[in-house]
Amino acid sequence: CYNNISNIYLNEIIGPKCDCIFATENMQINSNVKLCKQEYNLSSGLILLNGAILDCNGALLYGPGTGIGINFNGAVNSLVKNCNIENYETGVYFSTKYEKIGYNNFVYTSNNNKLENLKISNVDYGIYIQDNSRSEYIVNSSIIARNYSIYNSVSYFIDARNNFWGTINETEIENKFLNKENISYIPYINDTIIDFEINENDIKFSKEHSKNYVYLDIKKTEVRYNSDWLDK
Repeated sequence: CYNNISNIYLNEIIGPKCDCIFATENMQINSNVKLCKQEYNLSSGLILLNGAILDCNGALLYGPGTGIGINFNGAVNSLVKNCNIENYETGVYFSTKYEKIGYNNFVYTSNNNKLENLKISNVDYGIYIQDNSRSEYIVNSSIIARNYSIYNSVSYFIDARNNFWGTINETEIENKFLNKENISYIPYINDTIIDFEINENDIKFSKEHSKNYVYLDIKKTEVRYNSDWLDK
């Protein structure tokens, strides 16, 4: 990026925009980073470090069915927001970082991190909390996993209120938590989160986990919706 103009490469390919960057395999985030909105096929995902802010800007991190989408590797006071994470074994992983410098061993425990407005799906574990990680905060997110929505292997409190867990059945929600007594998840939200897409001629409103929709035609001032919208 030069003078607020994106780079242009061979064959008229345009490089990263000036206000965002492209995600790459095992990219370490240690500052305020905004991704360019697109789909990234990453087998290894991204790594968060201390004090980092990652705004995925609606981008999709798509895995190979294994691995981790986003890894808080001993991170403290970091934030991840506006991310779509699909097809990994684990969507988000909180762990301890072990480092040896000379004769000294250092241990860095994930602590006081926040997840906001994430959509995690098609994973075995939505959020995996390991190795004495603590004080993690999850809000306004949709987390749908095959095994555990939150695999909490530690005894510390996790604030996970105001999220959608794939169901509004409280028993089903609790069955998706390991060590549920250390997870605060009430109130939870139901399947009425609305996404909207602004096009040239209309605005499309849709429910996050549904094929139901409403179109508002800007030019004709018409409203179109499928038959299930009002019922669902």
